Amino acid sequence: MNYRIISALLGMVAVILGVCMFLCLPWGLPAFGGGDSEIRGAVGLLLGGGLSILLGVVFIILGRGADEERLFRKEAFVIVSLSWIMAIILGATPYLFSKTERASGVRMSFCDAIFESASGLTTTGATVIGELENPEVIPRTILFWRSTTHFLGGLGVICFFVVLLGQGINGKAILKIEHSVSGNLPAAQMRTLANYLFRIYALLNILCCVLLLICGMSLFDAISHAFSVVALGGFSTHDASVAYFASDPRANGLAIECVLILFMIASGTNYWLIFWAATGQPQKLYRDSDWRCFISLIVVGIAITTCFGMLHGDFRPASIVQQGTQTETEDLVDGQLNDEEASTRTLPRRPYETIDEDAERVRFPVALRRSAFQVVSLATGAGFVTDRYELWNSTSIAAIVFLMFIGGCAGSTAGGAKVFRVLFTSKLLSQRLSETFSPNVVRVIRVDGENIDKESLYSALTYVGVFNSLIAVTTLLVTSFEPNDLWILRGESQVEKVADLGAAAVSMFANVGPALGVFGSIENYGGLTEITKAIFAAATLLGRLEIWTVLALLSPNFWRNR
Repeated sequence: MNYRIISALLGMVAVILGVCMFLCLPWGLPAFGGGDSEIRGAVGLLLGGGLSILLGVVFIILGRGADEERLFRKEAFVIVSLSWIMAIILGATPYLFSKTERASGVRMSFCDAIFESASGLTTTGATVIGELENPEVIPRTILFWRSTTHFLGGLGVICFFVVLLGQGINGKAILKIEHSVSGNLPAAQMRTLANYLFRIYALLNILCCVLLLICGMSLFDAISHAFSVVALGGFSTHDASVAYFASDPRANGLAIECVLILFMIASGTNYWLIFWAATGQPQKLYRDSDWRCFISLIVVGIAITTCFGMLHGDFRPASIVQQGTQTETEDLVDGQLNDEEASTRTLPRRPYETIDEDAERVRFPVALRRSAFQVVSLATGAGFVTDRYELWNSTSIAAIVFLMFIGGCAGSTAGGAKVFRVLFTSKLLSQRLSETFSPNVVRVIRVDGENIDKESLYSALTYVGVFNSLIAVTTLLVTSFEPNDLWILRGESQVEKVADLGAAAVSMFANVGPALGVFGSIENYGGLTEITKAIFAAATLLGRLEIWTVLALLSPNFWRNR
């Protein structure tokens, strides 16, 4: 194992992270809306950025003389995995050094900060922070750093590294691992590929920001939401997420939702298809089976949720049937929460809502608007919300979870199992079914006019199988470790606990963010135990790096000689 080149390249990634932290500091100035609480945020970013740069310099010094040495596949695996792990740990330092709170009076723990950092960099968008609009809880500069982690993680920390620093054959090796790029391209073209990807990504961010400004968002909100939507992350600057702008008199809520839907679909599309469409070859977009299936799934999802939603009255106003306030400690019956836990855990007591059966049914255009936004947001993994979708009927919820599992296209910032893998798996299973009653007939699986080899088909089938297995194992683990407190407070049974944690596991691996029940649209993950947060943080990383890159490091054979 070539440890010197690993150290040198990790050091460069750490320096880039530190510089990005410093770039968030201007938002703490009074001219940009900063206040007295921004001193904490500035301290957090300065210390976090300084630590990142210092660590980066140490790594670079330890890796001196490695510039001309070749990077092999094993080193590429190590660099990609360790760079993400290091980025998550360093990305958590601004939260800790700034004394950011996840609720009033409750400081973020180490696991809270790691969860928030992992969720941001992997573009999952799940959060433990419950009062985003309170600068005493989270300073404005830290709130912007939170959105910046989406920008860095959307295209991939390594892609930024290749774009900024080049690295020749080394850049080719690590970019292949992180983005599953074809190995037929020479190193020079690989850097060109990274540059094209970055330009498309940056252009989408700029265009989205400009349109959101035109729709009435402030500059801070526009940049933050552009970072989130193009990366398909979902971090918002408001507790109500995108629903906030529907009641903001300065903004056009409908226009904002339309812009976000457009960019969520674009970001869930293979970036090369966007490139070809922008350069005058839109036919490549229309002819791509992956994209056509992606759009078809979204359209069908919108149709199902709109029709069944209107049938069941899902879009009527919700009425509060049980109220509570968020408290620092809670005493539960039968000693289910001991004194030590009561002093360290915060259990959310949000209003419990249900659909108001007496309210007037909404008209079709309103239902379509609310349905379309939730479906596109959750199907692409963005995780923005404008509606209490977890209160919808069971058919709509099942459709949404299914779309969350599938995710977006290959070569996009979306997570999930990916449409092309599900497409390949369905074709392979169909072929196997046909072979049971026609074993002598030779059938060739074709996609977009090209034959798909057996290795690609079984690779997709294996991935989908492992993806499902990890979700099941994670659900079992967190169900075993997580106490019943959150569900007892809501008067719910163990069935709801398993369902909520299962949906949360799907959301973590698919990098979506919100889930169901206690992790629904207006909820957060702050009430979970530390071990559950750690497991979920690991799940977001596995989902972002598509499992194999991280799992390979756990194999003893990986560390043996080539």
